[in-house]
Amino acid sequence: ELVEGPGDAFSGEHSSLAINSPGIPAIIYNSHTNAGTGTYRTKYTIRTGGVWSEVEYAVVPVIVDGEPRNITSPGGSLKFDAANVPHVAYWGVDNTVQYATRDASGNWTTETAATVTGKDVFSLSLVIHPANGVPYICFRDELAQNNAALKVAHKTTGSWEVETVETGLGGFSTSAAIDAAGATLGVAYNGKYAFATITTDLTITTGGTLPGGTVGRAYSRTFQRINGTAAFTWSKVSGEFPDGLTIFPAPVTPAD
Repeated sequence: ELVEGPGDAFSGEHSSLAINSPGIPAIIYNSHTNAGTGTYRTKYTIRTGGVWSEVEYAVVPVIVDGEPRNITSPGGSLKFDAANVPHVAYWGVDNTVQYATRDASGNWTTETAATVTGKDVFSLSLVIHPANGVPYICFRDELAQNNAALKVAHKTTGSWEVETVETGLGGFSTSAAIDAAGATLGVAYNGKYAFATITTDLTITTGGTLPGGTVGRAYSRTFQRINGTAAFTWSKVSGEFPDGLTIFPAPVTPAD
């Protein structure tokens, strides 16, 4: 099937395929116009009802630092999570690793997962933890010619952490995967395999003491946690709530 076309020689480059749980395929790819003076447009397309629906989600100049570049060069990575939400990792032209998700209304939310120390980002491979939905992005940070580092970025408690797996490497591609139990992250690269144990123990990040309430005024506080395995249910372990208070998603009015 033809997804898009016809285009120039660069259209369709650096594609990544993912299939959601109903078996529907989706692709991210480059769509290029006006070689040398135009733009690369990275598109997300999903096949529904036998038709590929194109959604453009990023536009960047074709010339960066005097060289032709594109936002997925040399390859972005697309994955669906357990709720069939698409997640994309791609290279930003400002030497960053970008991460994007698409909501039910078709809006993309993008954030910076890592800032590289070298010139380029190569060989992005994105995986989503099957239980808690945490994204892991493996990528090659091109520090200098024939000197690259394999790094992993993952998101915890609302922020991104970046770890270096190995440095002093030549050119390589990456392929990452998480096992079915969600216990191990594995990365294949440069003829090697590296793996790490994933910590998924649930941790409550809400402070131990909540602020006091005022009689006759609505009181609401949100409990927060990281990791763990869905679904989550909050309950009181010990002690008693003041009259009128309970664990409930809406504000309540304390009686005393």
